[in-house]
Amino acid sequence: MREIDFKSIEKYSKIPNLIVSSSDEEIKFKTQQQVIREFNDEKWAKVIKLIEENPNISVQNIDNIMDDFEKDHPFFFNKKFYLGSGKERFDLQIKIYEDIIGRYLDGASCLVEMGAGYGSKILNLATKSEFSKLPLYAFEYTENGCKAVQLLSKNMGKRIKVGLFDFNNIINEDIRLPENSIIFTSFCLHYLPDISGRLIQFILNLKPKIIINFEPCYESHPNTKFGEMCKRYIELNDYNKNIRTRLTEASNSESIGLKTTDNIFGGNPFLPMSIFEWSSL
Repeated sequence: MREIDFKSIEKYSKIPNLIVSSSDEEIKFKTQQQVIREFNDEKWAKVIKLIEENPNISVQNIDNIMDDFEKDHPFFFNKKFYLGSGKERFDLQIKIYEDIIGRYLDGASCLVEMGAGYGSKILNLATKSEFSKLPLYAFEYTENGCKAVQLLSKNMGKRIKVGLFDFNNIINEDIRLPENSIIFTSFCLHYLPDISGRLIQFILNLKPKIIINFEPCYESHPNTKFGEMCKRYIELNDYNKNIRTRLTEASNSESIGLKTTDNIFGGNPFLPMSIFEWSSL
């Protein structure tokens, strides 16, 4: 892993020029159908095919393929800019999750990932000794994602409760969890056009010990050249722009206690995640 300066970015990535040269006409407005096609019909369908062709495949093998572990010199952001291997990039992200979530393990009833994809994050965490005895729950928007989590957890000898869940339609959702759960999300809420107060209350009604969002945040970027490029990238992809506002409103109304850490890590350096840790007061 090698640190590089911001001015060197254009040597290793085409994204900066694409951001600067793109117009509003190129904004990629996403419908729910497009999200389903991208993930259920394309990405997670690929995972299912890999599992069907290799019945004993591990989640680490899938991660290797899906996250380009073999790719030379991926460019990523970890408070600074780095070149390194895909494996280094992935392991850094998992270590951040392990460290943050690990603070809340004492007295926690279970670990819950909402928007789990094929289960990469929660299943990797489940291999860590401090997480190994914690009951696992994974909720996912797509059927192929749910199926992949079930198959990969079975290969690991891990029991995990899996269910379909739609952040856009919480009025019809009925989730039951033990009290004092740890709920986390990872790069899924940015697909929501609006983070509503209703969604925050829905999650609080599950009576978790803590909610941790590892999510890109439009409002966290400063008025620097890099910050403006990150905001423009979010605009061009029609990603969420109000997660910080909604959580701050809930904090100001004394509904939740909130801790925010801005722009920690980005496998895509122009879509770094911030960390929101919150719970009912």
